Amino acid sequence: MPRWQLSACSIIRRTRRISKTGRDPFPGVGTAEMERRIADARLGRTNSTIARMRLIDRMDYIDIGAEVGYDRTTVARRMRTIIDTLNGAG
Repeated sequence: MPRWQLSACSIIRRTRRISKTGRDPFPGVGTAEMERRIADARLGRTNSTIARMRLIDRMDYIDIGAEVGYDRTTVARRMRTIIDTLNGAG
């Protein structure tokens, strides 16, 4: 079944599964602290949005890409840079 034909329930199930099994690059960092790190890092509008969606909302790369207009591989590549930047900013 193509992705655009997925039902809302299957998307929710997939998102929950990914968020439970996804590796957290910042273990023990709370939401407020992560928001502060993202703001302090001065990532730019798009990268800040990607960082919030992934690190706070726990969205999947493909869903983030649909929101910001990028391919999932581009989002993943940007996330590597974002995480490196946030590690230096914290």
